[in-house]
Amino acid sequence: MMPYAGATESFTGSWGVCLMAEASARVLVANALAGKTALVTGAARGIGRAIALELAHTGANVAINDLERADEAVQAITALGRHASYHRADVSQRAEVEAMIAAVVAEHGRLDILVNNAGISFPEPFLDITDRAMQRTLDVDLKGVILCGQVAARQMVRQGAGGRIVNISSVHAVSSWAGAVVYDAAKAGVTRLTATMALELAEHDITVNTIGPGWVDTPINDTLLSAPEQRDAVERSIPLGRVGRPDEIGALAAFLCTDAAAYMTGSFVLMDGGLVLSR
Repeated sequence: MMPYAGATESFTGSWGVCLMAEASARVLVANALAGKTALVTGAARGIGRAIALELAHTGANVAINDLERADEAVQAITALGRHASYHRADVSQRAEVEAMIAAVVAEHGRLDILVNNAGISFPEPFLDITDRAMQRTLDVDLKGVILCGQVAARQMVRQGAGGRIVNISSVHAVSSWAGAVVYDAAKAGVTRLTATMALELAEHDITVNTIGPGWVDTPINDTLLSAPEQRDAVERSIPLGRVGRPDEIGALAAFLCTDAAAYMTGSFVLMDGGLVLSR
């Protein structure tokens, strides 16, 4: 046992202290993303907007994609001293995605980070699913992640400096919800897709991770969460006793794009206040 004890003592000596100090100094330093350009899809409001702002706070210039105007989000990023731009494109259409990525690179000079946040949901019971709702959900929530991820990754490979891709999934990827069968399937697909993307892109120093938010205070949840009795019921189902804030998801996304997460790829990170644990 003595050699082991000796090894432990040597690590906790000056050499070990230096290693730990060096590691600590590199975690989430100010302006950790300075000089980087990020593209966030579906970022006019809600979680996407929060992610865009957190990336800007961390030093990145940010290109915002959405089908609706994002003037307020662009102004908020510009107010932080970052360069911001808006790009309208349907993420499910290859030609529009390719044009968008080209426009981002033309305006910002490069693309280092992609956050695939755009998503939609049409709640329908399984027996009543319509082809239109099914196709649109799969097109945006799954196909859109593939298209944006592929086109952005090709640009990152051309640049030769690595990159970061963060896909926004959901607790729906690991927990079934009545009336959300297509959405559940799409989000589960995003999680599996992330792992395979990470495997294939690792040789190019491009990391790919996914976040699974639970209940979050966003416009898409306003109808349910604005009613006090319904909000109370939701919060009682969450072990931490509250719904999440968009900026909390944004902070995690920003972390995954920094050097502090450089050794993290193919991971699925739940951020749900413990919701899945209680189901």
